Amino acid sequence: MSDAIAAPAATAPTAPTAPGAPGAPRLVEEARALAWIHGELAVARPLPALEANAVAHGVALALREVGPGKLPRVGETTIIGALAAHSLNAALAAGAFANAQRLDSEVVSALVLAALMADIGLARVDFDPLAPDPPTPEQWERMRRHPVEGARVLMRAGTPFELPAVVCYEHHLAMDGTGYPEQAVKRPPHFASRVVRIADAFTAMTEARPRRPAHPPDAALAQMETEAGTAFDKDLLAAFVASIQHLPVVVLPVE
Repeated sequence: MSDAIAAPAATAPTAPTAPGAPGAPRLVEEARALAWIHGELAVARPLPALEANAVAHGVALALREVGPGKLPRVGETTIIGALAAHSLNAALAAGAFANAQRLDSEVVSALVLAALMADIGLARVDFDPLAPDPPTPEQWERMRRHPVEGARVLMRAGTPFELPAVVCYEHHLAMDGTGYPEQAVKRPPHFASRVVRIADAFTAMTEARPRRPAHPPDAALAQMETEAGTAFDKDLLAAFVASIQHLPVVVLPVE
């Protein structure tokens, strides 16, 4: 597949609540809608495609409204669940990076949608990242299936979820094609997958977990830089560090 990023459908539905709505924190309804989407997937229902596209549209719109170097506000998030909070964090990090690079709005929107959808397979494999005990070998193996499960869901959803399906499948692959799911032919992942892998890793490291505290952003970035060129695209990571280091890091608390 080409590394050209396909733009989302031009007639994307209106987001659940306009990010600039007077008197309301931005992205509150988007966060709740994302949690509802994960709930639908957890009980084996198809992806609510219009609602998922609307959430991504709302996040991208909020990022455009605040402009490069800033992030939208959010409200109370403890009710939406760890997976929704993490997915929204990753989408905001990917979108903020794309904005800082002055990428076209269509590219920003495509990356936001891909980052929002990257971990939806976790809703299908019943894996709780906030479980207090380490995963058993069986749970770990189930978790490693989430890129495949998520990609299947997205491929069934059709347009504009083809690129998110690729990113979902590839976002745990390193630059040499190692990682999971295991590849018969090792190859570098898609450009969008490389961006989302960086945003996903950064937000995961800067979110608190039951078995470890949140990494300070500088420490997270420094640790990621030790894997530049192997786990992460070297040039993209350098650009991400330059664009993200002055932003608030964990936008939503994951607890």
